[in-house]
Amino acid sequence: LGFQITHVQLVLACVIHFYGLAEDHCYLETCEVNKMEHLQQVKDIMTEFAANTGLDDSSSSPPRRYLWTDGFAVCVFLELHRQTGDSKFKDLALSLVQQVHHVLCR
Repeated sequence: LGFQITHVQLVLACVIHFYGLAEDHCYLETCEVNKMEHLQQVKDIMTEFAANTGLDDSSSSPPRRYLWTDGFAVCVFLELHRQTGDSKFKDLALSLVQQVHHVLCR
């Protein structure tokens, strides 16, 4: 059940990110605050995704890969790196690509 929840969380992160942070969807004066809140939500969800699916080095969970979900995750991690400048997210994207190749391409 936990693994299925992480898939839902990942989809939620994508929706929040692509619709919540999009420049053309922001009409309120509080836009920058909303962007920061959305960005933090995406960061939290993706950090939890990394831990729950065995991507994070500190995770005790074994690697669990699912091609479609992981493809979205790579895109979100790379966008988080672009938005924040935090190399942790670029490293997670690269690690995920390597892990998918190792686990799914045997």
